Amino acid sequence: MSALSVPSLFAAACLRRHLPVRPQSCAPKRLLFSMGFFMRVLPIFCLLLPGGASAAQIDCTTLRLDVNGCLAYQEVEVFPNPAKQTAVKLDQQTKPFQISLCGVTITADRGQYSFKTKDIKTLATVLGTGLSWRYVIYGEHQAAGRTTYPEAATVTIALPDSFHNQVRITGYFSGRYLPADALMAVRIDGGKLLPLLFNGTFRDVEIGPKMSKMEFFLKSGKPLHWEKMVLDVANSQMTFVKRAPFPVVR
Repeated sequence: MSALSVPSLFAAACLRRHLPVRPQSCAPKRLLFSMGFFMRVLPIFCLLLPGGASAAQIDCTTLRLDVNGCLAYQEVEVFPNPAKQTAVKLDQQTKPFQISLCGVTITADRGQYSFKTKDIKTLATVLGTGLSWRYVIYGEHQAAGRTTYPEAATVTIALPDSFHNQVRITGYFSGRYLPADALMAVRIDGGKLLPLLFNGTFRDVEIGPKMSKMEFFLKSGKPLHWEKMVLDVANSQMTFVKRAPFPVVR
């Protein structure tokens, strides 16, 4: 598959809404008893659960992947032993990390992490929401020795459907974190930068449905959780880079 051209390939997925104080919490899906419990308790799971890969059989119904760097899953339960739960903050890895499970290969190293699948349909299923990808962009705020993650903006990449034959990229401010001079831009297949956020205003970007690579760049005078995303359609891979230079416009 070398192009985003067949809308039917993009199946529905379960990307949950992010918590307002930090990127999506790491917890296997089976642990989500209720929304109230989710909001109160799950922010600490990534700090409490052991990280790392496991050779045991994984219960794929519990797999949780998140574009802000969360991997969580639960092993298949074998009576009478309780199922082991694992959560990994991919964006905090300081040495190479790789695991393949449930049809997804996840890699991480200092400053970046990637999700790769056998085809774009699977990538859309595990990270998308039907015919779109939705990204909640967070800042990183340090205060009193503690890091919080204020919500800054939300960006959606909507793929062609029965009403639109273009890929549509839209955004809006979902918090007050971003400074007035913040920038966001999109680049398709190495072409020119297309402004998404400029002069304090979001602008819709529409592009043709056939592409091999989409790069998404962010620039802000205040720290962001990640600054670059690459959707490699040809290789069915999505990569997030925590710190990346904003391209020079010539």
